[in-house]
Amino acid sequence: MQRYIFAVFLLGSALLAGCGGSGEVGSVSRQPLNNIGQVDIAHVHSLYPSGHTASVAFNSSAFKPSPFPTTTIDEPTYYGGPVLQYPRIYLSYWDWTKDPANERPYLLSFMQGLPGSQWLNILTQYYGTAGYIANTSHEFKGSWNDPNPEPSQPDTQLTAAVERVEAHFGYDQNSLYVIAVDVAQSQDECAFHGYITDAQGHNVPYAFLPYESAFGTACGQNAMNPGAAGINDGVSINAGHEIAEAITDPFFTGWETSDGFELADMCKTTVGLQGFTTGQFALQGLWSDTNLKCIFWYPQ
Repeated sequence: MQRYIFAVFLLGSALLAGCGGSGEVGSVSRQPLNNIGQVDIAHVHSLYPSGHTASVAFNSSAFKPSPFPTTTIDEPTYYGGPVLQYPRIYLSYWDWTKDPANERPYLLSFMQGLPGSQWLNILTQYYGTAGYIANTSHEFKGSWNDPNPEPSQPDTQLTAAVERVEAHFGYDQNSLYVIAVDVAQSQDECAFHGYITDAQGHNVPYAFLPYESAFGTACGQNAMNPGAAGINDGVSINAGHEIAEAITDPFFTGWETSDGFELADMCKTTVGLQGFTTGQFALQGLWSDTNLKCIFWYPQ
């Protein structure tokens, strides 16, 4: 099986728009590897946390950071592949045994309030071959506690984790499985999304969320809220980023720029507070195909 990843590393609060300063991010290509949890990395496109030093935790012959474009880049274009037109979002907590920042209830509240929100409604501007993406309040389908032991580097065994949550909830062509863990992980990403090919030949999209508070402000902690109130700001920022991109570009044949940037990448340095039915959450903007700029909500 192959694992295809599009990774995001959100800049820390000191680098986010509205908080002063600016930062560089990088793009890398890694050669396929054959011995990391029986999955291969075919391509990774990464944005680094603030203060990140380019490095990898396993052998790689190609790791080439380059600055994010500082000039105007082209708008996302539809490349003809599938989107998740009627998203069905599932959350798997993989062997959680500790949670000092209370990320678990925060993430669940965020996931419960996300569907039907005006922020997620931005995605209704985008379409696939069968029509425009829907945004209803019933898209979050539930959470599950994966009891399988979590390895010290869970990102290296994601294929099995995605297959387990798929088996628990069942397969659907519009399903997105979010895997959350209570540790940081080997490659220092704030989060990423990708897909696996399961034993039945289905391409199955997922998003992976390491324990965000382990990275501190490098991954968005206190991006909008000071002190204890903002300890989990990065959880909603990174989860929202990956979910939005996994819905509009689940197999990297949907909505991208010619340089491979997805609609959340276009707006990675914008951040604000958004009110859901379950509370208020820090989120970044998303690129609007209608407004041709980063926005935080779209009328329903």
